[in-house]
Amino acid sequence: MQARFLTSALAITLLALTGCNNTPVRNSAADYQRNLDRQLTAATLRTVTIECGPGRIEIVGQEGLRSIEFEGMVSAHAENGAEAKRIGNEVRLQVQAEGTENPIVRVIDPMLASGGQWYTYDVVVRVPSTVQVTVKDTTGDVEVGGLASGLQLSSTDGFVSVGSVHGGLIIESGGADTKIRDVSGHLQVADGPGRLEISNVTGDIDITDGGGPLVVTAVSGNVTARDNPQGAELRNIDGDVTLIRISPASSKIQGVTGALSYPLGSE
Repeated sequence: MQARFLTSALAITLLALTGCNNTPVRNSAADYQRNLDRQLTAATLRTVTIECGPGRIEIVGQEGLRSIEFEGMVSAHAENGAEAKRIGNEVRLQVQAEGTENPIVRVIDPMLASGGQWYTYDVVVRVPSTVQVTVKDTTGDVEVGGLASGLQLSSTDGFVSVGSVHGGLIIESGGADTKIRDVSGHLQVADGPGRLEISNVTGDIDITDGGGPLVVTAVSGNVTARDNPQGAELRNIDGDVTLIRISPASSKIQGVTGALSYPLGSE
């Protein structure tokens, strides 16, 4: 009797939980992931240009490497599985001038049909350390290191981190914070409203800053900075410092061995 009572009670409980509607409840939104891997021969490589969009990209220079290696993951989201898969599969690497000294690699963006759809990717790119790298149009986070022949980088959004790069740098960053450290050669930076932090540089620095905290430390060379209404913090500069349209009253300057000037007017 006790066993029958327990069985009946369990059946009643399950019926109450499921209700009378036998139609299962499903979440219509879906996610899709796939690998984004590719390898390009780079025996005679001199430069490589990488054009990318709303994803995180890390570029690593490796000594002795004789190829360009892409390793990453694409993630897509849509209202159903078929659309998520379509979006994810439309993200691909397009190579122009493959096999030459100056290839161009583009991350092709998918077409989004509604505001509820999105995609992103996380990619590591390994290149020979002697190659000169150009990164264009990224709107996601980008990290670069280990290069010996210079870097040109243009980012409209996202965090930018550059370290252990030599041979000259040109960096345009319009979005989030930018951090540059342990670099050599002439450094030219055009920065937006985020925080700009530069440290351990051998070479002259030229900065155009659109706002946000500006911190420059440990530089063996001259520093020219302009257009930051919040002022600047500069420490341990072994060279001349020129601040243009940056208020001395709102700036913190310590350890400058060369001349310190605030020229009037504009360039």
